[in-house]
Amino acid sequence: MENNGELRTDWFRMPSHLFVLAVILLYGKVWIILLSSFVLIGLAAGIIIDIRYAVIACMVLFLVLPVALLLIYLYYGLKESCYFNITMHSITVKDEDIEVLMKWNKAIEGEEDDMESVEATRSILLKRNSFSTPLILKNSILLKMNFNFGFIWLPVSAFEKEVDFINFVNKIKA
Repeated sequence: MENNGELRTDWFRMPSHLFVLAVILLYGKVWIILLSSFVLIGLAAGIIIDIRYAVIACMVLFLVLPVALLLIYLYYGLKESCYFNITMHSITVKDEDIEVLMKWNKAIEGEEDDMESVEATRSILLKRNSFSTPLILKNSILLKMNFNFGFIWLPVSAFEKEVDFINFVNKIKA
């Protein structure tokens, strides 16, 4: 959708399994590779040299690796520049900024213990020049921020036509 030189997406949200995968892919790849190689070397040493190396490798696999994944998710996934991806949101590209408008239903108490639902919104402004080279996925792209530890997931399905998606990505990178 285009109006007044601004490009805007439809409302969309990122599935939670893709969000976790994106956070690990963007920010935890080095730690996962490092710990996994330590586990593999420990298992091989446990078979060849002594079983105690395999026990230590299993401790790293079942204790250290899950905690590392949790810390990566907590540190990066809960940042404001990341968590908006899993809420219902719309992205607008303006002259120098990218505006992310989030919406969700907020429950408030009414009279006589009735719960009413009110739609709440919040917007975040991101600088257009703060994104690095996009990571191309199947039917979507990830735009990683250079310094704010965040990203924007942009699916093709957030647009009416595929041409609008290409124009949107080109305008962000311009």
